[in-house]
Amino acid sequence: MRGPERDRTQGAGRPVVVGFDASPAAAAALDLALDAAASRGVGLVVVHTTPEPVVGPDADLLVAPAAARAVLDEVEQRVVAGQVAARAAGRGVPVRTVAGTGRAAEVLLAEAARAQLVVVGSRGRGELAGLVLGSVSTLLVHHAGCPVAVVGPLAAARAGRHPAARRVQVAAPGAGT
Repeated sequence: MRGPERDRTQGAGRPVVVGFDASPAAAAALDLALDAAASRGVGLVVVHTTPEPVVGPDADLLVAPAAARAVLDEVEQRVVAGQVAARAAGRGVPVRTVAGTGRAAEVLLAEAARAQLVVVGSRGRGELAGLVLGSVSTLLVHHAGCPVAVVGPLAAARAGRHPAARRVQVAAPGAGT
């Protein structure tokens, strides 16, 4: 970690926050976040968002009608809740899920304001794809008011074979990146 020395009690009692989208990188991030929350004796906030529905005259050509979209969103939330519950079982960490519609980065930034650590997975798409598609991890590293751990794609690949093997990058507020 880089940046000025911080008071270690500043985030005491605040939860760990993790972004979760059911991808392999998010699963590795969830495991790291659960470990971090357990070692700190705090709760975990799992953030899961679905994209805003497309609106406009051609919307019906691009997405299912609103009623079908609502059913799909509910099914997705249940699947995510089941995956989170399965990974959290037996760890003694209280888990709260924040589910919403919109940009994941905005919801994660709002939760980061009340957190001692934010953990996200990175798909490792590269700089160009990140520029075009946007990078949640880059936005958090630059704007979150707490440390951010980014679990890279190597960790996701290794987590299935060796759960202890992780490649994690951490940034602290005020750190030069």
